[in-house]
Amino acid sequence: MADTVDHVKPISDGGHPFPALDGLTSYCASCHSKKTARIDKRGAAATSKVHGGCTRDGTPTDPNHWWLK
Repeated sequence: MADTVDHVKPISDGGHPFPALDGLTSYCASCHSKKTARIDKRGAAATSKVHGGCTRDGTPTDPNHWWLK
């Protein structure tokens, strides 16, 4: 279940610290940590996708996500 909000464009990449809602995305804490470690810390493009994110109700969109098992 999504419980963490993340910036689509990291602040460290020039993203706004308080963007409009379309500048944010939701993750569970585990996926957010993985995304941050793999993308933000490597300086990869903010549009890169590691995880599919979540639906509006917070359900992970990745069918292999541990929460759906």
